[in-house]
Amino acid sequence: MADMFEKWNKQINVNEYLDEIAEIEANGGQANFEEVPFGLYEVEVEKLELRASKKGDPMVSIWFNIIAGEKKGQKIFMNQLVLQPFQIYNTNEFLKQLDTDVDVKFTGNYSDYNNLMMDIKEVIDAEKLQYALEYSSNAKGYPQFKIMVVFEA
Repeated sequence: MADMFEKWNKQINVNEYLDEIAEIEANGGQANFEEVPFGLYEVEVEKLELRASKKGDPMVSIWFNIIAGEKKGQKIFMNQLVLQPFQIYNTNEFLKQLDTDVDVKFTGNYSDYNNLMMDIKEVIDAEKLQYALEYSSNAKGYPQFKIMVVFEA
């Protein structure tokens, strides 16, 4: 059990976290994040996970950290429900764009889908993959995400 805590401790930048927590407390519990405008950004994948939405539905959550340009250090969040077939299809198509050579498919089992997310993230980290991400909106105003170029750091 102690190994687990030590692993978690190594995964964070303590000073950065403490500063952000203090800022959130000073803002009455609200994070002070500036919204990133639509555009083309050089990013790395900070987090890729299958988690529950606020309503408890399955959702793929991806945090992109902007690594270059005037928005460097800011984040772009992709949250996609994966409850309906078209949602799963759209998510799978995006995951394929990450160019990890992991076989992206939904087997009908969310535990397997979670393992798929972990496998993709492991490859991204091991190969130090970075991306040119086109962040835009569709005709209905919903955010869209498209990988334009894959880089190795």
